[in-house]
Amino acid sequence: MKRIFQAWLLLCLSGSQAFAGEATSAAKIAESRKAADQGEAAAQILLGYGYHFGDGLPKDDVESVKWFRKAAEQGDAGSQARLANHYETGCGVPKDDVEAGKWYKRAAEQGDSKAQFCLGWMYYLGKTVSKDVVAGYMWINLAGTDDTTIAKTREMIEVSLTPEQLAEARKLSAEWKPRKEGDRKTSPLRK
Repeated sequence: MKRIFQAWLLLCLSGSQAFAGEATSAAKIAESRKAADQGEAAAQILLGYGYHFGDGLPKDDVESVKWFRKAAEQGDAGSQARLANHYETGCGVPKDDVEAGKWYKRAAEQGDSKAQFCLGWMYYLGKTVSKDVVAGYMWINLAGTDDTTIAKTREMIEVSLTPEQLAEARKLSAEWKPRKEGDRKTSPLRK
């Protein structure tokens, strides 16, 4: 269980670098900042990663959170998942598991697989949300099968469920559809 938790944390923490593979220049950063200030989510995300990794910019987790929040509030699922991770780890903001759960859920509902995995694990453990092994399995099941950590976690949870719980979780997974931010249609599991 400890090994799965560590793998979960690594999966939730993973991300990409902002200016990786590009010649980072003051002009490129200035161009990104101007676009970000004008509300372009892609530029906000770029600055969020730049500050988070110290890639072309000084490493500054508070600034990173600021830019990820701007993109997250526009409905970008990846930024919502990254912001959730900042709250979960206390990186650039005070640690707040409830706020982390809120942002993971928003991203998971849009189909972000990392957020689905992290939210599922939170449900399974009862971390920030009430413990619900059916919901935990559903979200982890939705996260996909391409990742070994996800597959092993799903298998671990599967053996802990009753046949009825497993059937319900699989039914919810089959009925689930991603939604865009602002879409008020309900998913089969609205917790």
